[in-house]
Amino acid sequence: MIPNVTKTVWFPIDYFRAIWHHVTMETRICSDMKHFLAATGISARRLAIEAGVNPVDITRVVSGARKDMTSAKADAIRAAMARLSQPDAPTDLPVDEG
Repeated sequence: MIPNVTKTVWFPIDYFRAIWHHVTMETRICSDMKHFLAATGISARRLAIEAGVNPVDITRVVSGARKDMTSAKADAIRAAMARLSQPDAPTDLPVDEG
């Protein structure tokens, strides 16, 4: 027996708005991070080390492959950006001489 495929399924308009927003818009942390990296010249690797997150996460956000992240990572990155924005922030990474 062939199933009835002519049945119409209706979705609420909010469903499509949510999909469109997810596809076209990036979250605030992503846009803030891109702006911070461009304005300061600090590398994504340095920001990741300062925030204690995986550098791949930041690289994917900067490249556009990822548009969001967990709130714990976002909070850590915001705190790292605040620390690195201060005028007395060190200019290079510490060197392990051990």
